[in-house]
Amino acid sequence: MCAVEGKAPPAKPVHAKAYLQPRQKDATVPDHDVQVTLRVLPKLQQYADSIQHHIKSRRWGKNHSGVSFYVESVDKIKKGDARQGGRSSLKRNLFGYERYRRLALGLDAPSV
Repeated sequence: MCAVEGKAPPAKPVHAKAYLQPRQKDATVPDHDVQVTLRVLPKLQQYADSIQHHIKSRRWGKNHSGVSFYVESVDKIKKGDARQGGRSSLKRNLFGYERYRRLALGLDAPSV
């Protein structure tokens, strides 16, 4: 099979089973999952630029949403435990915190 001038020959399709076969151990892929706890911080009106650990951040003003996060904790957990319950448990856990979310946003008055 020869290529048309300026065009490469079409790639062979990859069968899904071949694509999903476990590959050789890669040193860049860790043998654990990571559980990260984030805290959503109050909206900022502006941000001044800064340099920390040789990384420069840009300043911004009115053209930004102001949303920022704080990484509260990062924990190593056993590989596979991060998605143990799938999307259904993710939704269930999300709704479990609905009352606290509404309180934080000022949508509900705290009960005494």
